[in-house]
Amino acid sequence: MILNINIDIFGSLVRSWNAMEECGADS
Repeated sequence: MILNINIDIFGSLVRSWNAMEECGADS
């Protein structure tokens, strides 16, 4: 159960990080 939650958080974090990277590359 905990592992699933960690994967969920990790997935959200990666998505946010990718979005930030795209913004930085855009600038």
